[in-house]
Amino acid sequence: MNFINTVYDFVTEPSKAVDDIIKTRSLFMAFLGYVTGSLSIMIMLALGEGGMSNFGFTFAFFGVLFADICIGFFVASSAHLLLELSTGKGSAAGLFTLIGLSQFSLTLLVSFALMQAALPALTVFKGFVVVIVSVLQLCFILYMMNKAYGLSKVRTFFTLALSLAPAVLSMFMAGGAALALIIYLLF
Repeated sequence: MNFINTVYDFVTEPSKAVDDIIKTRSLFMAFLGYVTGSLSIMIMLALGEGGMSNFGFTFAFFGVLFADICIGFFVASSAHLLLELSTGKGSAAGLFTLIGLSQFSLTLLVSFALMQAALPALTVFKGFVVVIVSVLQLCFILYMMNKAYGLSKVRTFFTLALSLAPAVLSMFMAGGAALALIIYLLF
């Protein structure tokens, strides 16, 4: 019931609800959001590709969940560092929870996948819908960070963009290291 109360508070009084989420730092709610987001991605992929085996679905779900949690953790930690330097307040665990809660926006992908399964002509719009849902999730994160830290919208956007830069660089470095390892093992 606590989760439903939090959602109700978020709809009626967003600023108060975001402050409460930051203060309580409920990791259960964060992981519930990450699981829901990862499951939504996998359902969309399974319905769009014409099906998956149970083992493939489960294995891919845990892979997507692990990647989702790692990205959320990395973004929350780097954004928290930048926000704490600029505002002097905040909570990394609270920000991790807010990013986890933003994963609920990915449930829109499931509804599109169901519509696509019923009407295959909608496959043309799949990329467009993924981009729209990603932008919606980004706006949700920006809105919550804006309410939590009291920054202007522009400053919040640039803080989030700067916090994503180390994540992108780390992914390129990890990919380059994996490629170098593969080349080394082959030759």
